[in-house]
Amino acid sequence: MRRWLVRIALAAIAIVVLAVAGLAIFVHTGWGRGVLAGEVEDALAAQFPGGVHVGALELGMFGEIVIRDLRIDRPDHQPELVVREVRIGLARWPLLGKTVRIDRLELDGVTATVPPPAPSAPARPPSPSAAVR
Repeated sequence: MRRWLVRIALAAIAIVVLAVAGLAIFVHTGWGRGVLAGEVEDALAAQFPGGVHVGALELGMFGEIVIRDLRIDRPDHQPELVVREVRIGLARWPLLGKTVRIDRLELDGVTATVPPPAPSAPARPPSPSAAVR
């Protein structure tokens, strides 16, 4: 009986190790990174009505995320913010508690477009009925 329990425990450990290795291989392939970039774009679409485009997404083994060619568009689909590279360093221990804490944020090659202000209506002179009595 004890032998079967040891075999079951070893099989469970082997399955977990294989799942983690498979996930690591998945996120380090071009196809896996493309899937993750699409997920990031979909998650940010509600926050930015003009859309978000992620050129490439890389996940490091030690809590670093690199986003290349990030573009955030205005509602008229013109670029509002373009960043060549974003590096995000995550604290590892809070991730075990399902909390994301950013330790480091680096932006390289940032271009922001500020639209011109909307024309304001000319000021109207006060009407005679609004005179002080």
